[in-house]
Amino acid sequence: MTPPTKVAYYFGCMALICPFWYGFTLMGALVGQAIPTAFSLDFAAPVCFIALTAPLVRSGPRVIAALVAGITALAFAWVPWSLGLLIAAVLGVFVGGRPKFFWLVGPDVRFQRDVGVKPLLRAVVARVGWGI
Repeated sequence: MTPPTKVAYYFGCMALICPFWYGFTLMGALVGQAIPTAFSLDFAAPVCFIALTAPLVRSGPRVIAALVAGITALAFAWVPWSLGLLIAAVLGVFVGGRPKFFWLVGPDVRFQRDVGVKPLLRAVVARVGWGI
């Protein structure tokens, strides 16, 4: 795609999204304080997050990563400053990314314990096909 085509594509997509985004953000800012606290809408943000991420969890590594991250977040809920969520996210990404990482490295390096950084990088670069 040429740069002008990319810009036109971006503005075409954003022209459909931005008016609604700005309008409902303004409505939330103006009307949000009028909603009584008795409605208890504290659950709205987590439900929106779940609604956005749940359809993405379809394959095996993603399910395992989501389970590991969820269990880790619950296990580390006691950590101050909500760092348990950061720990859970990093652990989930690590667990979910292992199959792709091992695909890049290959079976020859997969089960070795003392693999240095240089042999590991050489194996990844050789697998990707960049060559050194």
